[in-house]
Amino acid sequence: MPVKCCIVFIPLLALYLCTAAQSKVPIIVLENKPDVSLIGKQVFFFEDSTAKLNIHNIQSGAIQARFRALKKDAYTNRVTPNAVWFKIVLQNQTGEDAWLETGGPYSCWYIDFYRPDSLGQYGHPVQTGSMRPVANKEYPVNFFWLKLANAADTGVKTYYVRMFSGRDAEYPLLAGTIKALYSNKEKSDYLTAAFIGIMLIMILYNVFLCVATRDRIYIIYVCYLISSLLGVCYLNNYSPFPPHSWADTHYYAWANFSFLLIGLFTSEYLQLKKHYPRLFWLVWCQVFVLGVVFPTLSGIGVPMVTITTLHNICLLLFNITFLISGIYLYAKGGNIARFYFLGWIFIAISMVVLQLEVHGFLPYHILFRNALYFGVTFEMLMFSFALGERLNILKTEKENAQLEYLRLVAAQTKELEQKVEARTRELQDQSNYLEEVNATKDKLFSILGHDLRGPIANLKGMLDLSLSNEISGEEFQKHMPMLNSGVENVLNILEDLLQWSYAQRKGITSFPITVDLYSLADNTVGLFNAQTKAKSILLQNRIPQKSGAFADENQVKLILRNLISNAVKFTPKGGSIIISSSVLGDINQISVTDTGKGMAPEEMEKLFKATSNFTTPGTAGEKGIGLGLLLCREMAENNGGKIWVTSTKGVGTTFYFTIPVKKTRD
Repeated sequence: MPVKCCIVFIPLLALYLCTAAQSKVPIIVLENKPDVSLIGKQVFFFEDSTAKLNIHNIQSGAIQARFRALKKDAYTNRVTPNAVWFKIVLQNQTGEDAWLETGGPYSCWYIDFYRPDSLGQYGHPVQTGSMRPVANKEYPVNFFWLKLANAADTGVKTYYVRMFSGRDAEYPLLAGTIKALYSNKEKSDYLTAAFIGIMLIMILYNVFLCVATRDRIYIIYVCYLISSLLGVCYLNNYSPFPPHSWADTHYYAWANFSFLLIGLFTSEYLQLKKHYPRLFWLVWCQVFVLGVVFPTLSGIGVPMVTITTLHNICLLLFNITFLISGIYLYAKGGNIARFYFLGWIFIAISMVVLQLEVHGFLPYHILFRNALYFGVTFEMLMFSFALGERLNILKTEKENAQLEYLRLVAAQTKELEQKVEARTRELQDQSNYLEEVNATKDKLFSILGHDLRGPIANLKGMLDLSLSNEISGEEFQKHMPMLNSGVENVLNILEDLLQWSYAQRKGITSFPITVDLYSLADNTVGLFNAQTKAKSILLQNRIPQKSGAFADENQVKLILRNLISNAVKFTPKGGSIIISSSVLGDINQISVTDTGKGMAPEEMEKLFKATSNFTTPGTAGEKGIGLGLLLCREMAENNGGKIWVTSTKGVGTTFYFTIPVKKTRD
């Protein structure tokens, strides 16, 4: 008997508890307000792990006992294979039709709405959602609006809503009149319209820059803007795709294309491969996972419920990597990265806010729910500023490169001019040398044809007359002074020719030693005793005794001999020639001064030049070939000195030459 009583009592107790529990379910009284009512905290929910229960199963006492209070404005959960049942007890006192909003196409894939009839029975549900035909919608908007009760139906009724999605679940529950729902929807519409407008402006602006600059980074950025526009609108329940399309079930296959674009943009903008190769490979490993691996898995049909959790983890790491990379590059002094990392800060903040709202840490609010609009807008603005700054940097670099190019061109031009000038001088020197060679050739022919031939012909003629006894001995003796003078002239000419030809053939090589200028000059003066006596010329050596110099002794002798010979040649009878010297610092300046007939300025200019062919006869008809002064110039320069002349017509001439006093350092 007791057993039978227990068998009867236990079901009755369960029925009572179930009834009591239902009686404690809060009744939502819907009044006519201009704003919608968030009723999430007043409803109960049950998670069906089998996703196979129907309305009859749900109404059983066992299942009813498992319903729990939602305590949030919106139900949120990570991606799960469970179906979620909502129990809503509501009374319509608006005086108008009452409606329920369950969310948009992003997470509302399948919705089964059970509305009781006048007898409280649940018939065939309203089956709607983004994976079902548009015709199933009870109201033609982008959200899912379900009719609760007519205006005249003011009784308390219990409604059941079954929802299922292959993505993160977010089911806001809002109730109100059509007018109130529209008012709430308009706020989202305005935000979406503003976002689309800003994005379109940025797209058009960057298309213009792309055409103007022909920089491929703008092509990448425009594609990134377009993909972000589509993806963010989709996430905010404004799907650009038709319902029940491939894009809904294969979201990662198309939405993750933006990760490839941001990877390309980052690599191009920050020049990672060139300056930061390790960071480049780190970024592209993550880009490959999100932009290639997950789209491939989604494209071949792997259910989103299987890969979404892993995808969200990779997405979090991706955003952290890009944000830290931007901060790191900016900290290293890369000013070009400042707007870049600011953009990632904005997108990171918006994603954190959205995730906190989706997972219930923040209350359901239109601004929180649409946080991505603000984050992506500011991100794109920062990236646009970054590209503008990059454009200015590239412009500055281009200007600097042009200036550097002009500087190099100027330097190369100057260098080329110097080379041309040096080559011109070289050619001029060669031309002068050829002129000297030609002049020398002409001079040699003149010497051989006239200066040497004449005296020798005269001597031969006199010898022939003497041998043929056509003149007597007395007459021959009478012509001896003339013949002797001619022979001496020939000897002087031959000496100059031999010295000059030797210098031209082998070059003048000096063997400098310390020489006594006084003794050297005194010995040279002795060579001209006969000539100075014949012309009654006073030849004096006034070089101080023990006056020294460091030079080639034979070459100094040749210079003195030629200068004294010229002085004797052009000094008239009774004149004078003075040889002197003076020490000026490290050089000894020797001078040979005569009281001869002197020279005009134009005559002095022709001296020391092989091309001038300038010779004049002496006061007694002495002849020269003009090579002596050329030899003097070459030998003076070869000993580290120089030679020059001063002269006054009718007064006299002074030749100067210099040689070192002592050995100079090598």
